[in-house]
Amino acid sequence: MLPALAHAETHQSLSAIHDAVVEFVTAEHVDGAKLQVQPDAIDTRLRLADCPTALRAFWAAGSKTVGNTTVGVRCNDGKAWKLYIPTRVRLMQPVVVANRALSRGQRLEAQDLRIEHRDVGDLRRPAVRDPAQVLGYRVDRPIPPGRVVDAAMLSAPVLVERGRRVRLAVRTQGMDISMSGQAMEYGAPGDTVKVRNTSSRAIVEGVVTGAGTVRSYLRGTSVKM
Repeated sequence: MLPALAHAETHQSLSAIHDAVVEFVTAEHVDGAKLQVQPDAIDTRLRLADCPTALRAFWAAGSKTVGNTTVGVRCNDGKAWKLYIPTRVRLMQPVVVANRALSRGQRLEAQDLRIEHRDVGDLRRPAVRDPAQVLGYRVDRPIPPGRVVDAAMLSAPVLVERGRRVRLAVRTQGMDISMSGQAMEYGAPGDTVKVRNTSSRAIVEGVVTGAGTVRSYLRGTSVKM
């Protein structure tokens, strides 16, 4: 009887598989303190050979890293096996939400927004993370109070208008030169627009950096004032 017992097959601990999923997902996210990992219960009737080496967890192909996802666990040694476990990953992060009802066409001000911690796994699109990044933006559709704000709800403000005078800041040959210009296109922050130098009539391209301000970088070019 004793020899038979000595050769009896041992089975993999289901709690070890559960722990492998939690440890893997936690290591994949920086902000583990605000992370909740909930693997589905494993069928207690499951009999897998005990793995002689450490279990290895991985994301199943096509899986997300937050929300409802799937994590695989495998044993690569002995009687190798692989198991996929549906897992709910909740990651609470600070996001921008509407502080009050926002109307279509409204320009965002600081008092219109606040920061709350939300589960980003529930969001369909990436949320705005810093209110300062969208101040002055126009609301494209009504946003109810408490709704998470994302870029698709907003339009960047027009800081440069076609035909209007702008300040053209030019960096060339190691020098910064400021001159007057006329915008030939409309531009939001970060847009590249064409500007006509009102003195030389030369046309240059630059990036909109502020209200009525365009910065251009010219290499090896002399700029006529």
